[in-house]
Amino acid sequence: MGKATDAVTYPAWDNSWVSGFARLGRVRQRMKGNVFVANSARRVIDERTGQVVGANVRTAEGAWGSFVGLMFKKELPAGHGLLFQPAKGIHTHFMRFPIDLIYLDKSNRVTKVRADMRPWRFDFTNAAGVIEMKAGTAREMDIQPGDQLRFETIEAQ
Repeated sequence: MGKATDAVTYPAWDNSWVSGFARLGRVRQRMKGNVFVANSARRVIDERTGQVVGANVRTAEGAWGSFVGLMFKKELPAGHGLLFQPAKGIHTHFMRFPIDLIYLDKSNRVTKVRADMRPWRFDFTNAAGVIEMKAGTAREMDIQPGDQLRFETIEAQ
């Protein structure tokens, strides 16, 4: 035992929970509903057709945001989507609605489309990215493998 004036030095890892809570606080500030998202939304345009595929596509942030994704959401409005980069397998557990998966390579070219993936399913496709959109979007917008998608930053809503 030392004197009351002796300083106690803790290894850096002893206080690591403090930085963990700080990060959690920053993530909660950006949380929209049950989806952890980047601050800015993006418009996605199919360059082959010229159509706006998604008017409000946001990016899932971090491991937790990628895991949570659209779980527990009641619906995904038309024109909205969630981008995962990279895509290392998608699940639809705890989701209440089917989704379309639009897989992308590093240059945002569509490599695969999985339409109408129902809740409680897995897709183990690895890709540079995947956009989760409302079921029927890929068919309605005629999105096909080989299409080049362009992302444009828009004002956050």
